[in-house]
Amino acid sequence: MKYRKSIFHSVLLLCAIPSAFGQSVHPPLKQVKREHRAAWRKIIHWPTDCEDAFQKTYSPADDFGGLEFYRAGKFQYLVQITCYPGAYQPGSVVAWYDAKSQTARLLKFKGQESQDDKGKELPYSEINGLVTWRSQSRVLEIFSKSRGVGGCGFFGRYGFKSGQPILLTAREQDCEDTASQKSLNPRRWPRKKF
Repeated sequence: MKYRKSIFHSVLLLCAIPSAFGQSVHPPLKQVKREHRAAWRKIIHWPTDCEDAFQKTYSPADDFGGLEFYRAGKFQYLVQITCYPGAYQPGSVVAWYDAKSQTARLLKFKGQESQDDKGKELPYSEINGLVTWRSQSRVLEIFSKSRGVGGCGFFGRYGFKSGQPILLTAREQDCEDTASQKSLNPRRWPRKKF
């Protein structure tokens, strides 16, 4: 019995100090602070433009880490990486992260395609809008306003299959001179087909 206790305590000790054996210490998934951002960037590899914008627009005195993790399944998360605050909506990219394998990839959303400075389509979407995760239905909503009041723009709902976004519904509203009550609710905008 004494021998088993000794083995048990040795195993606990080894688990408590994984970095001593070459394993990396995993950064937190909740309450990500600015100090954790660099460690997450090594795993997720978001664009340099995004990171540069974050560093320029968020004060180092602010401890905001700019990462939100949304549980999408067992060991699987959607990660919203904030790039800049924007005038009335933030800019971000979204990644699919597998915590078990510690691998990630940036996602491309239909209706939110992005281009580089030369007009070449990027393999991921730069989202200029509000991102909302509906945990019960496991649906991600993107509301990209074309003006501050939010009476026009794009509204998309996305499900996920094997870590890839699938457009469920898309709505788009052109900007009018004055916003009506109807136009302020993106769920009532005209449907858009892609």
